[in-house]
Amino acid sequence: MIVAVVTDAVSAEFFFPIWYRYYSAQVGPQNMYVVTYRESQEEFNDFDLGGIEPVPQLYDEDLRWDKISEFVRTLLDNHDIVLRVDVDEFLVPDPDKYSSLMSFLSGWKGEYLTALGFDLIQSPDEPMLDFAKSVLSQRRYAYALTAMNKTCVTRKPLKWGRGFHYCSSPPQFGDLYLLHTKRADIRMQKDWNDCMREHAASDDPFVQKYYSWQQEQINLYHSNRFTLPLIEGEASMVRTEFNASFLSQIGYNESNGLYEGGAAFDIEQVNVRIPDKFRSLF
Repeated sequence: MIVAVVTDAVSAEFFFPIWYRYYSAQVGPQNMYVVTYRESQEEFNDFDLGGIEPVPQLYDEDLRWDKISEFVRTLLDNHDIVLRVDVDEFLVPDPDKYSSLMSFLSGWKGEYLTALGFDLIQSPDEPMLDFAKSVLSQRRYAYALTAMNKTCVTRKPLKWGRGFHYCSSPPQFGDLYLLHTKRADIRMQKDWNDCMREHAASDDPFVQKYYSWQQEQINLYHSNRFTLPLIEGEASMVRTEFNASFLSQIGYNESNGLYEGGAAFDIEQVNVRIPDKFRSLF
């Protein structure tokens, strides 16, 4: 079984080195592919990769999903499975059942899979991330959000939409989690936002707004998040009702050929303490 991983990135900094370390240990660097943008290609030359796909334009959300949807189709000619993830997204299986991502994939028989999405979040009393260490040995908290319920494992060509939140097949969950690290380091978020705005077209209001937060707003978000209730225990990340509600809102949009949810994404108004059993995975 040959598994490919594809992402797009404007920088080889921030979470990219962790992304590279994690997925290269799972699938091998020869099966990792990066779609990158104007003037960024050389940043990835120091990484052993299966390929770098340059795009001449500035960062563009619509170009992004269109280009990668087609690239995944191409990769499936030579790979059994393709994983499509952002550089701050990490797929981990249920540790009670699987020892690694590849052990999960080796027994998976489906056509495609939607991961159960969580934002990892740094609490105000946790130190900055040490990139030389396991992320889950340093971060204890997360929360569920439907925006991270992404279909990102496939054996068949898929068409994604903006942000890769929805695609041409309806969501189908399994024993797989998508851990999003955007909020895993308070200090880094502003620099990441600045970098993304710099590489995006100035006339793309979605990107400019999404990455607009400055340090004060980021700090306030983290502080407010930790006023919410906390759920603990071995089953804390099994958010059954929350995800059932998400699935109940999915419908087919004939205008774009995607299975989509409601007008807005939901964020669960509780935090969970990540069980210790996850720490060895990532």
